Amino acid sequence: MHFKNTVNLGQLAREIAAPYTGPSNIPISGLGLYPFIKPGDLVFADHPGYLHLLEKSAATVILTNQSENKTRGKCKIFVDDPYAVFATIMVRYGIPKAGDIGKTRIGKNTRIHPSAVVGKNVIIGDHCTIHPNVVLYDQVRIGNNVTIHANSVIGSDGFYFQRHNGQLRGLPSTGLCVIEDYVSIGANSTIDRGVVSETRIGQGTKIDNQVHIGHDTRIGKHCVLAGCSAVAGCTIVEDEVCIWGQAGLKSGIIVGKGAQILAQSAVLSSVPAGAKMLGSPAIDARNKMREVATIKQLTRIAPRLLKWFSLTGKDASQVSAI
Repeated sequence: MHFKNTVNLGQLAREIAAPYTGPSNIPISGLGLYPFIKPGDLVFADHPGYLHLLEKSAATVILTNQSENKTRGKCKIFVDDPYAVFATIMVRYGIPKAGDIGKTRIGKNTRIHPSAVVGKNVIIGDHCTIHPNVVLYDQVRIGNNVTIHANSVIGSDGFYFQRHNGQLRGLPSTGLCVIEDYVSIGANSTIDRGVVSETRIGQGTKIDNQVHIGHDTRIGKHCVLAGCSAVAGCTIVEDEVCIWGQAGLKSGIIVGKGAQILAQSAVLSSVPAGAKMLGSPAIDARNKMREVATIKQLTRIAPRLLKWFSLTGKDASQVSAI
């Protein structure tokens, strides 16, 4: 999320009445969430492991409750509850005021069904088709030659919550949802807007029915996402990836260019370019097929083993030890 006006480290620290390390005139130009962090971003860390990760990122300032090694690494602001303070800064600097929201713009030869709902500051390009009951939330950006089928929802709030004192609290969604040219989105699909940056669907990508894409996720160009698949937030899917039916991708991972995620797979870690993955958890598809073939062979061999134990007088319970 980019601030409308840059704020200095010292100024921000004074506003939230918090101690800090680093030059007071260091400029902060926006907010970031891992892995989408740019120079000038303020990020938050409320766990030592996450702080260590952010120390290696492009972030300029870290909002944290980890007070050890105050002088090491990046500039820091120290608060008791980084998550809550981060949310306060988002509201103060990132959410547009009513007067900042511009008018919706619709391109030439674009058809929008009367039952569709189009929010404020929405931009829709040329030659698009928006089918019945589609909902486009505020600040959605749609390119040219895009088709969105019935009942799909584009730009709803990101699913980003933290458990605190027995309750769940969320960050406001201040980012965009961007749909590039020649994208097709099937019926009943949902694409969340970014929490602090943007959710982006690359040019030429085709999305089937009942697909969900989480906040701040980037889907590359010419990808295919089949029905009932789901991609969690803050995930990078590079160009020409195929994700087949009912597959699910964990947050914060990268799926390399041209990879294939076969049906009903659960992808829990990053995938190399060109890989073919299968299973839950997903592994190399060939290895998974060998695994399945081995189990089939064992089911055929087991009766023979039991018969052999019976004929030789051995204890059949020893089968489990073989």
